[in-house]
Amino acid sequence: MYARHSQAESQWYLILQPTSAETRHSLKRMGYQPFPQTPLLLYATAPDSQKSTLFVALSQTLSAVELTNTRCLMTRSPLDEPQILREFLYAQPLSKMAQAIEYGWFFRFLIENKWLFHYQPIIDLATGNAIAHECLARAQTEDGKLIYGEQLIQAAIATQTLSDFDEIAYVSCLEAIANLKSTPDSLFFVNISPNTLLRMPNFVWQNQERVAALGLKPQQIVFELTEIERLRQSDEILEAIAQLREQGFKIAIDDLFGCTVLDRYLLEFRPDIIKVDRRAIQGCSQHAMKRILLKSVLGSAQELNCRVVAEGLETPEDIQLCRHYGVDFGQGFGLAFPTNQLLQHPLQGWPHTCQITPTF
Repeated sequence: MYARHSQAESQWYLILQPTSAETRHSLKRMGYQPFPQTPLLLYATAPDSQKSTLFVALSQTLSAVELTNTRCLMTRSPLDEPQILREFLYAQPLSKMAQAIEYGWFFRFLIENKWLFHYQPIIDLATGNAIAHECLARAQTEDGKLIYGEQLIQAAIATQTLSDFDEIAYVSCLEAIANLKSTPDSLFFVNISPNTLLRMPNFVWQNQERVAALGLKPQQIVFELTEIERLRQSDEILEAIAQLREQGFKIAIDDLFGCTVLDRYLLEFRPDIIKVDRRAIQGCSQHAMKRILLKSVLGSAQELNCRVVAEGLETPEDIQLCRHYGVDFGQGFGLAFPTNQLLQHPLQGWPHTCQITPTF
């Protein structure tokens, strides 16, 4: 199937060395043929336009162990040339080649620095006013399709570039906020991993200078600590958070009851704002255990003098229950969608109308 291509396109040969009979059988079923010079190797052909499809198919068919154990070579050299076997001495694990092809778009995205940001309102559940906006990173494919934050994070983890991604996203987010020309009292939630504070030793002071240079004020920024990787044990993180707070920035913790370490975040970080994960919020009006968890965090927040944001609010029933329990703020599609513009007006008909029409 891969041999059908336009004569104008360059033809590539993908040569593989499977290490097990099972892998070899799977490859033959995919159409791979014995290599002419040695039957231990298998090969398939593909034009430039189908290379990525070739590797995606391998990733979907072979297990992670098979991808790692199978060595591969991509070459334009004709199969009857003796030099191919010499080239194969430098063959790489198929997993590395497949990953490079699969996430090529992500590397281009980081290099070109073409970030898009949408802003999801955080709503005061008592008044229906937007008290802040969370900055959500996006990318865009060549055909205009949006790539969302979760996909970007998955690509960063898969390519082991999470630290670079987090740092570039943070800087690009601040620049995007500055370009909004918002009012001086506008408040923005900016996601950042606590471990980034360790990887950037001068983060606190560089951040202060960067915010000032962009014409922003510390009081406009809430750093939302997101645990997308294992949290390192370090007093330096606590010191950095304390210094940020002294400079006027606020601290929020994300995904409470999701993936964050509850005692570490609440007792040591002493956040100004707690965001309760959508998994604990969605359906809270129907599930007693979720209501118990919500009451518990509200009680702890009151003792710690924290404000609470309920994430993932999508139904009128869940919104009304959170209002009844005294949750300070809400965020979710049932309130307002993320868009490329800020919500400048209160929700219409609040609290009887619990959703606005998205404006893209």
